[in-house]
Amino acid sequence: MKPLILSSIILFSCSAAANDLYIGVDYAYSNLEIADEKVNPSVVNLKAGYEFFDGIALEGQVAVSSSDDDLYRMNFDNDKSYSLFGRFESPASYGFSADILLGWSWNDIAVTGPEETYNNIDSYNGFAWGIGLNQEIPSFEEIKVRLGYQVLHSDSDLKLANYTLGVSYTF
Repeated sequence: MKPLILSSIILFSCSAAANDLYIGVDYAYSNLEIADEKVNPSVVNLKAGYEFFDGIALEGQVAVSSSDDDLYRMNFDNDKSYSLFGRFESPASYGFSADILLGWSWNDIAVTGPEETYNNIDSYNGFAWGIGLNQEIPSFEEIKVRLGYQVLHSDSDLKLANYTLGVSYTF
């Protein structure tokens, strides 16, 4: 959490050098794979970023849980999720562009169930990446619709990925 706050302070202190500021919201359908089993809680991603150079931005995301999912009488919920990405976007062609996200993510997954089962909040932090397609809205170039895929954590025991659909507004 401290690196996210420090990065935000540096980001906002450099705002005079930024080309664009953008904000957005995505609905994210999560795919949490644990030992060949899948659960699908969902979240809403709130994001903000600064584009420092054409197509290069620093983006922060905060996920707010919107639904949970059950597996074997246990409930899985995205308790907390913060991400910080470098965003690299291609030039727009006919209003379409593609982007790649590379960064770090901090995730807490809450697991609850009957007394005899596992009950805890597990933290998964590490390298995160994503890809996306963007479409500008005709006559409203400041607004983009984004379809994306993000991997927030992946190791031999667990994979947390999101399929996202959202909008962003560039100031």
